[in-house]
Amino acid sequence: MWSSLQRLVLLFLMALPASWADEEKPKVLASIEPLAKIARELLGDSAEVEVLLPAGANPHQYALKISDLARIKSASLLIWNGPGLEPYLSVAVDKTDVAHINFQSDTSHNSGLHEDPHYWLSPRRASAMAAAMAQHLNLSEQQLQAYQDEQDALLKRWQARLAGKKLAVYHDGYDHLAKPFGLEVLAAVSAGEGKGISIAKRIQLKSQLKAASCLLAEPYSEAERARQLASQEGLKLVWVDPLANEGGESFYHPWMESMMSNLSHCFDDVVEG
Repeated sequence: MWSSLQRLVLLFLMALPASWADEEKPKVLASIEPLAKIARELLGDSAEVEVLLPAGANPHQYALKISDLARIKSASLLIWNGPGLEPYLSVAVDKTDVAHINFQSDTSHNSGLHEDPHYWLSPRRASAMAAAMAQHLNLSEQQLQAYQDEQDALLKRWQARLAGKKLAVYHDGYDHLAKPFGLEVLAAVSAGEGKGISIAKRIQLKSQLKAASCLLAEPYSEAERARQLASQEGLKLVWVDPLANEGGESFYHPWMESMMSNLSHCFDDVVEG
């Protein structure tokens, strides 16, 4: 028979917030959603993963709030893109002394790619980030290997379908996506100043765009101009959301599968020359 005290203790424990049960789990804070996808897929239920920036926020111009600093300070690990791409976090990292890792830590990959901010679009770079997380959080080799095997399989599968395919990008900054999969970027419109495409630029791009089959663009940045250009130049338009503002995939692998599938479909009707 349970005593009255035992019953009270049991009722108290049942009434505790569910989050208390996870108190011992490490808390991983990702600066943006794509990095959170890497962490969720690697860590599963072994950690709590949260995203610092709200959906749609510009990671290059974000202003930290006091509540953000509190979240950073309470994190077991912060994963971010480094001071070059997310300078707003540099001071917070120094002030809070939070444990952190970032894509720019691996300087061997930075040469010649400083203009491309989308490190996470490369499965190999995502695997390197996962390895750094695994080391910091003392994950088993089997857990890390399972993640890396899945990314290797994704890379090989889409390399076989996309290697040598020619495309143009509306904004320059997709080397980390194109190179690992063997895609050939023939032209970058790079009209990010909001002024459209000058006549001189259009002439320069004309021959380059003629050799491309698809135009890669972002649905939230100059989307209408990209749509007009694709129509004028006879290119198939494919939307890519590098910040994962849209879509319901929580994990990196299915998110990338969906992205590569969209790219692949863009070339379905292309006749090789």
